[in-house]
Amino acid sequence: MTAFIVRTCARIVFLITAALLISLAVKNRQNVSFYYNPLRVTEDGPAIDVPLFILLVATLLAGILLGVIIFSANRLVHRWRHPTADRPGRHAGLPDTSLTPGAVNPDFTDLSSDLPDTHSVLEKGR
Repeated sequence: MTAFIVRTCARIVFLITAALLISLAVKNRQNVSFYYNPLRVTEDGPAIDVPLFILLVATLLAGILLGVIIFSANRLVHRWRHPTADRPGRHAGLPDTSLTPGAVNPDFTDLSSDLPDTHSVLEKGR
């Protein structure tokens, strides 16, 4: 049920975004001069003439890409500084005990031996 809700919300967000981008493209078809030399303030520098909506969409995609790169770099630095913080069940300075419970406590006994034998209980009156 939750997968259906997530898929439906994702589709709604996609449709709204597509509608906004289409209206942006229709309303902003005029060409603008994009000067890509930030150090020169005058209009004598190198420029390209592109439609405004392409410039806006390219800026949006560049911002998303930059955000993904920064987020990924932050996670890598966090994993490098704290190697066991992201893994559940692991604590810094303690051994990994997820597979062998007897490794931490050598007096650990298997509790299933205290249970009654189920084979004789489940068989019908022999």
